[in-house]
Amino acid sequence: MCMKKTHLLKRAPKGGTDVPPFGFGTRGFSIMEIVISLILLGIGVLAVGQGYKAGRVFLRQSDNRSYAIGVANQKIEEYLAKTYEALVVEDSPFRGSISLKDERVFNWEVTVEKRWEGTDDPDTDEREGIPYKFITVICSYQDRNLAGRIEENEVRMVNIVPYPAVHTEMAKVIPRNEVPCRQTASTIMTLPFKYETDKNLMIVYNITIKILDANDIGPLDTIFTECTLDGGVKDIVTRTPILMQPLISNALGVQNVKRDTPHVIEVRWYKDAAAGNIILKEANIVILATERK
Repeated sequence: MCMKKTHLLKRAPKGGTDVPPFGFGTRGFSIMEIVISLILLGIGVLAVGQGYKAGRVFLRQSDNRSYAIGVANQKIEEYLAKTYEALVVEDSPFRGSISLKDERVFNWEVTVEKRWEGTDDPDTDEREGIPYKFITVICSYQDRNLAGRIEENEVRMVNIVPYPAVHTEMAKVIPRNEVPCRQTASTIMTLPFKYETDKNLMIVYNITIKILDANDIGPLDTIFTECTLDGGVKDIVTRTPILMQPLISNALGVQNVKRDTPHVIEVRWYKDAAAGNIILKEANIVILATERK
């Protein structure tokens, strides 16, 4: 029995050549090409891994810095909320730390310095300018870099608390024992103060009296009050008829009170008649000090 051999080549179109079927007569990958492909694949995987590692490091560093900024901002807001007088330079620096559950530690430090606003006059001492408190907040922490080494980093913030342009001082007296009004001037109350800039003062004081004995007090008998600054009588002396008004009030202004000098305001009283028994019931004084321009 004769078997007819079949040709393995596909018959090409008329005028063409025979084309071998797929898998026959094609060239395969060499070992070198496979090795190079594996090397390139390894490099790509390594690059992806390094990028992932770097991304984690950068995210960690960003998280640490964000937290440090939050700590510094919280501290500077806390100290900006304090008054100028409450920021004591001698107590500076203030230090503390915050520890997180993942063992990260953020150390903060607040430094308060006293400075003066300079003037344009080169012959003028800078301390004659307006003083202010300069606040510096530093939050330090540790970071791990790409090489795995520990680095010290910090966040720094600064701000100022200016010296107040307006000050208010108050004093009140309610005597436990009788304080009689006599014919010679006697002190009812005093109020010491000291400012770091030249000030203009508005002084207001009120005195409430009580008449224990009105015998022989005439309609023109008078109580006098006076206000002194550092022992010198200022402005007007108040005259109040004893029988007409139990409340004595006065207001006066004092210009250009010098800086960096202790001052004392003193309120005195006396009467022009020997008759009657008048005592002090209550007294108060208010100073409104504004910055002299």
